[in-house]
Amino acid sequence: MNPDRLLRRHFGKILCVLNFTLGFLVWFQGSRMGLFSAPRPGMDQYTMLEAAVSMAKEGVLPVPGRYLYSPAYTLFLAALAKLTGGLLPAMRLLQLAVSSLIPWVIFRTSVYAGFGRTSAAVAGTMWIFCGSALLISLDFLRAAPLALCFTALLYFFVRSLRRRKGLCQAAAAGVFAGLCILGRENFIPVVCLPVLFWFIPASKHPDKYGRLALYALCAFLVMSPVLVYNFHHTSSLAILPGNGRNVFEFMQGKDSLASPVRAVAGVIRRMPGTVFAMISPFENPNSLSFYAHREAILTLKVLCLPVTLLFALLFPALLIRSRTILLTELLIGIYFSSLVFCEIYYRFRIPVLPLLCIAGGAGAVRFAGLVKKRSVGALFFLPPLASALWLTAATVPEKMIPRSEREATVGFLLDRRRFDQAGELLLRYRKCGVASPQGERLLVRYLLKHDRREDAAYWHEAFLSERTR
Repeated sequence: MNPDRLLRRHFGKILCVLNFTLGFLVWFQGSRMGLFSAPRPGMDQYTMLEAAVSMAKEGVLPVPGRYLYSPAYTLFLAALAKLTGGLLPAMRLLQLAVSSLIPWVIFRTSVYAGFGRTSAAVAGTMWIFCGSALLISLDFLRAAPLALCFTALLYFFVRSLRRRKGLCQAAAAGVFAGLCILGRENFIPVVCLPVLFWFIPASKHPDKYGRLALYALCAFLVMSPVLVYNFHHTSSLAILPGNGRNVFEFMQGKDSLASPVRAVAGVIRRMPGTVFAMISPFENPNSLSFYAHREAILTLKVLCLPVTLLFALLFPALLIRSRTILLTELLIGIYFSSLVFCEIYYRFRIPVLPLLCIAGGAGAVRFAGLVKKRSVGALFFLPPLASALWLTAATVPEKMIPRSEREATVGFLLDRRRFDQAGELLLRYRKCGVASPQGERLLVRYLLKHDRREDAAYWHEAFLSERTR
């Protein structure tokens, strides 16, 4: 068999192996530095792990109304705990192995969507270079497994669109739609959108009502055990009883629900900042900082594809005149629309990131084709691409990272005697206008304590000279 043909045929599997290899390297480097330890009490990860281990070892289910975390992800963690005996490193690597299916599904979805194998290869490679997604695949957060479910939903739906008889694909899509809703409740409007495409055009799918019924039935069957369990204990059919109010008050303030008009006005007032946070290249942290880990894990410095570029590539992707690209971009849009009331942390973007890669890969190939042909049409897509590159270059993470996180990162490096790396980081902070005098003094003291007077003098002079500029 032709090697090129063999490579193109199995490129998705290669991406899968590469994703796991890079993830293992990140885990190995981080573990040697003392990262990826057990979550501390009070963290969301700790609460979910505690519930999952109780389910795996004792068969004790979480109490509805008190436990406000994803049922699907909790069950997934319980399965990992059962398979690994509760060993956290093994659970992390097993979750990474599952999440490593994402680039393969991205590749297959792009192929079945008719975007071409080149677009599929570009899309899968883009995911590999999203370091934040790789990092979160190793943590006990639902974002990466949820991204796999969302991508699988699109995959089976695309396959159903390309088949005259696609009841099996509709059923599989329904299963993943149910898992998406059990993963995060904002997926309820998202999973309703694709069914419209079975009716456009109406003549192509004679069994469209059967597909719709099967899709809805499979989604309901997946959710039904959780719904019945919640109804039995709380008389509520909600996925997470009481969670909607809890999340809204957390994001908008405790008094936000006292006046619905004020709550809506608050969402609208914050909307420009929310939209900017969605497309910003800055990885806004919550419980897991990408930038702090990047200082300790050098592999993450290479895997730094900005999400802003993927948004810019959505425009040339529209040159593909097909329902599948329209469906993909509409799913991206409605997903982000369902989060307008939230503060957008980077982990909120991870579930939809594979779809951004699929559309971005198609857009990159179409734009490259226009440039190769020297088409005037390429000029129309230069403004969003140039804006994305400018915004990426103009965004200085050091200025946006909280001061507490900057100081904690310096302290982490000093505790592990990485004095030169800590000095370079402190110098970078000073050049960016967010100097940490406390960290600088601490570095000099550590060097003197370890009888490295020349190094202490060097860094003292370096900080002083930068200060007087």
